[in-house]
Amino acid sequence: MDSTGLISVSTNTACPNGAPANSNCAQYTLVVPASNASVGIFAASGFTYSIPAIGDVLFTVDARAAVPLSGGTPDCMPSEQMVAKDSSALPLKALPATTTAVAEIDFSTCM
Repeated sequence: MDSTGLISVSTNTACPNGAPANSNCAQYTLVVPASNASVGIFAASGFTYSIPAIGDVLFTVDARAAVPLSGGTPDCMPSEQMVAKDSSALPLKALPATTTAVAEIDFSTCM
């Protein structure tokens, strides 16, 4: 599983209309494969690959709020949120050549 490092957000310039007062907002783009992965197994005779599973490619975004430059010290309660829905409350799935908006992730009770 791949991940990105912490993103420091200290401005409200990217906040949408209607965001709570004193919010700090950021927009991001997540680039993911639109097909299921092939799995390779190594044996003395060489690699054997399976074909990708059929069906939707579903994703979960794991967001964590942390104090900037602290090495990951939690900043909000809760400090981690996982989102597996898109902005229409449907399962978060990747489709070829398509942009999908992830459901809004809101942290509150932050220092």
